[in-house]
Amino acid sequence: MFSLALLSLFFRKICLTSLNKSLYALAHFETWFALSVSFTMFNKFVFTYWGSGEFNLPFFLTSIHMTVKFFCMLIYVKLFQKKIIIWPTCRQLLTIYIPIGALTGLDIALSNLAVSFAAVSLVVVTKTMGIVFTLSISVLLGFQKCTTTLLLLVIMIAGGSFMALWREPDFQLAGVLISALSSMCGALRWVMTQSASQREKASVQTLILFTAPAGKE
Repeated sequence: MFSLALLSLFFRKICLTSLNKSLYALAHFETWFALSVSFTMFNKFVFTYWGSGEFNLPFFLTSIHMTVKFFCMLIYVKLFQKKIIIWPTCRQLLTIYIPIGALTGLDIALSNLAVSFAAVSLVVVTKTMGIVFTLSISVLLGFQKCTTTLLLLVIMIAGGSFMALWREPDFQLAGVLISALSSMCGALRWVMTQSASQREKASVQTLILFTAPAGKE
């Protein structure tokens, strides 16, 4: 995971000089992947091995996660960016930020719960189905056109996940189902976030500030 993070920093340095958008996107993906898998492994250690598994509180840990994220973003906006926080309307809170926050919290909480039942490798493989859910929902809601390339990509990802799960010696159905449900919540969250970014012109800072409180409830 550390090597992936270093590789992403190397790619970002290249992007600053070459302005290659593909490399820049790849650098962000690798950073996200490295952090995501690292947190999953850490959560597995906490829930299963730390204190003989006595701290098996995935939803409580998710609440802490969302609270810390909210205050970190608040400090960043107020102290470093020195921006005035513009509060959304009640309609925006009820139809955009609270649903996104709730789905974000469910995504993280169910992922934490899944590692309590199954191995990290099994959870990570199952969560790769999230891209299939995201693309499918995007096509159904009209955010993405259904092309042959996109269809082949979805089939390849789904097939790869199925083969990775086929005859898995440590297969745990409960862990797979919870992880799949987590991926579904994550897919809905990403589609709604994309919609908010395009239609409401919501910034990343605004989305984090007003979705985090709903995610920890």
